Parts: sequence; C-alpha cells; structure tokens
Amino acid sequence: MASAVVGLIGAVIGGLLVTLGDLMARRIERRADRREQLRLAAAGVIASYLHARSHLIVVHRQGQTLNHKDIWPDDRYIATAQLFTLPGAEHLHELMGALRNATLAMYEETDLALFALCCDEQMAAIQNFETRIRELSS
Repeated sequence: MASAVVGLIGAVIGGLLVTLGDLMARRIERRADRREQLRLAAAGVIASYLHARSHLIVVHRQGQTLNHKDIWPDDRYIATAQLFTLPGAEHLHELMGALRNATLAMYEETDLALFALCCDEQMAAIQNFETRIRELSS
C-alpha cells in the first residue's frame, strides 16, 4: 500500500514537472514569435521610410513639388499601425516621432545644403530606430 502511494505521488509530481516544462517552452516560443513579429513590422516601417527618402531625394533634385499624399502613403500608415499594435512597440514611440519629423523636414526643405542636412538627420533617425529594434528583438 505504501509503495502504491509513493508511486502515485511520484507519477503526479512527474506529470506536474512535464506540464511545467511544456508551459515554459510554450512561453519561450511565444516570446520569440512576438520578437520576430516586432522585427518584421519594424522592417516594413523602415523600408517605407527608406522608400520615402529615395523618392524625396529624386524629386528634390528634379525640382518638383510634392503633395502630402506622396509623403505619407497608405503603406506607411499600414506598416506603422501594424507595428504599434504589437507588444513591445510602446518603446518605439519617441524614435518613430524623430523619424517622422526628420522626414517632414526633408519634405519641407527647399535649400539644397539644408536638404542634405535633413537627409543626414533622417538617416540617423533610421539607424537609431534599427538599433532599438535590434535591442528589443534580442
């Protein structure tokens, strides 16, 4: 009788350990999935801003004017919305603001020398954003 109780207790403890191990493994997988989702969403935002950068440089060199829709296309709104719906994205609001402001400065600048400075500021904002994403996803 005593050995049956010990065997039962051992089986229960073993089952609990297996269940806890499984829960821990799933939690680790979910964290890794969330980090990957954050990284992919951020990559979409960065790609959109880099596209805007190249478009602004070409348009500025050609002396053309842009409307607001050219600067803030739907894909950038979608990419940004996808990013900020993910857990962990709350740490990126300040950097996204800096990136948005740098892009707006490029849009509004007409002087060639100041435009080049705005381009440098936007690239620095992109690099800061990328660095923070790497920190969050590691």
